[in-house]
Amino acid sequence: MAKFDVPDKKYLRIGDVSRLLGVKPSVVRFWETQFPRLKPKKTKRGQRIFSPEDVELLQEIQRELKETGMTIEGLKKKMAKGKVEIQGTRPSLEREQLIQIRNELKAILDFLKTGE
Repeated sequence: MAKFDVPDKKYLRIGDVSRLLGVKPSVVRFWETQFPRLKPKKTKRGQRIFSPEDVELLQEIQRELKETGMTIEGLKKKMAKGKVEIQGTRPSLEREQLIQIRNELKAILDFLKTGE
């Protein structure tokens, strides 16, 4: 299964996600009930909106189910053990690392402004 490019949007509606995956919206909703890591936000009207990370997780779920022939129960166990990684994503940085990077960037910016 070829990996598709997730559109450069902050959030996608369930219809957009289902078209990208080539499945019905009911399948996306079912996967949401089966995989706790998948938690799309909801609008005030209760519509599901998916982040690019959600879409990548859905694609990985679909790939595991279709290409490997794994069952939903098997995939749930695999995910619970932390053995499923989303392809093409980088691990998240800890808060302290982000603060350190921000401080270093501020110092560089200050240096460039003052020339010292």
